[in-house]
Amino acid sequence: MELVLKAKDFMSSANDVQYMTKLPQFCFSKNDYSIEIKDIVFKTVRAWLKVPNKNTSYVQGELLNIIVHLGGISMFYFDEVWSAYIKAPVFLMPGANSTQHQSARYIEDAVQKFEISFQQHPAFVKSTPEHLLLKYLDQYISDWHQDSQPEATSSQEHREAKMELFLQYLMHLVPIVSSTPAQIHQGKDNLLKSIITNLDFFSPFHQLAPTIVHAEITIFSNSHKLKSHIGLFNMLCFHGVFYGTEWCKTNLRWFDCYDDWLQFYDDLLKGGYMKDSAENYLVNKKAYGPHMGKSCKTDDIKSYWEMSLEHEEKYLEIIGNNDHWALYKFFLLFPGVGQLISLLLVGDTIECNLLPPVKAEVWGAVIAEVNLGGKRGLVQLELINKDSAKKADIQLAFAELFNYISDKMPRQTQQLI
Repeated sequence: MELVLKAKDFMSSANDVQYMTKLPQFCFSKNDYSIEIKDIVFKTVRAWLKVPNKNTSYVQGELLNIIVHLGGISMFYFDEVWSAYIKAPVFLMPGANSTQHQSARYIEDAVQKFEISFQQHPAFVKSTPEHLLLKYLDQYISDWHQDSQPEATSSQEHREAKMELFLQYLMHLVPIVSSTPAQIHQGKDNLLKSIITNLDFFSPFHQLAPTIVHAEITIFSNSHKLKSHIGLFNMLCFHGVFYGTEWCKTNLRWFDCYDDWLQFYDDLLKGGYMKDSAENYLVNKKAYGPHMGKSCKTDDIKSYWEMSLEHEEKYLEIIGNNDHWALYKFFLLFPGVGQLISLLLVGDTIECNLLPPVKAEVWGAVIAEVNLGGKRGLVQLELINKDSAKKADIQLAFAELFNYISDKMPRQTQQLI
């Protein structure tokens, strides 16, 4: 039996030609009855529509939606269908270059006409031989996909193997905190050597990064002081401006007010720094990665002070309610604070006991929202699917990984890192 789709069935202006696509690969056997599909006729969608090139992407999306909705998965096993998305449209309708045919209204009308004609074809009318053949092909491919999937047991074993790989990676990096830089440089491990070149950026043990260690003394040591607009101001200055600089690692200090900062900056300029060199001294635009900190600048410090005063009540209310998610959203209000910096600020408020610890599922939800390195890591470990993972999938995957690490890593090592 042949499944025949003729161009003239879809577009009245198309030439009266029957296009053939050979698919000799598909051969079915059932109860000793064989159906060999020698010729399944399907001409590319672009042969049925006259569409200007500049509208190709829009039309591709619309046609894809129509075909998926009506045609079934087997449609996408025809080479001619994929050709429609690679090659330029073939203009069959008159007036291919007219201004009228490049208008959005014309395109919408053409797509609508295609959908109406497409769904009237016998292949999509129940009980017709063409429809039965198409459904048979759909079922065959669906069964083929199902048979190719690994068993659930092997899938879980694969996940555990990936989590074990990550655990061993963390264990491999423990010398970063258990050894001195000199000892690492004298060794032969190039990975460890590369990481210690910029621990603030590369270290997976964030709280042990040099900048953070110094900030825990100068900024985060007094949780009572942090419960004020002044504390909020200093946290924002640290993560939004100073993080990752040499000054931050050695000379980071607390500022009692905006005037205190202005006096410090003025003294810096009087001490021989030009404005540009002072900016480079106080700001490391690559501290969060090559693309993350480009907006960091000392000019934001004035806004931090003014907004900290303005939003102090809201800040204290969120802290009082132990609302981690609200605090994450709150930090995003400030200039230069993106999703990553906001996430780090929330983590620091937990470390200094402004907020209580949270379950791994909550961190998983934040990772899903931030949609950056944490999610990419779960994808690389094959714990989630890059394209189809939803928020709940990311939460569960992160919690699974966290619990695996917590159970398998020695307690002494956990305390160390």
